[in-house]
Amino acid sequence: MVADVFAIGLLAYRLFAGQMPSAKAPRPSELNTALPAALEKWTMRCLASNPDIRPADAVAARALFVGSVRCV
Repeated sequence: MVADVFAIGLLAYRLFAGQMPSAKAPRPSELNTALPAALEKWTMRCLASNPDIRPADAVAARALFVGSVRCV
């Protein structure tokens, strides 16, 4: 479910940035300069306000995450 993917994005943002995102939250890399760009891109895609941009489900989010980790 797309809502589940958004929740995964919230948790990832909290892990990577050290705080929960808000409406005008900075990109995670602004709070954690050691965060690889590929992981930030994955996190922000999971948090996209447009559900069509988010991975379709947790399986798709996992596949994108594994691809992101391989890029690091």
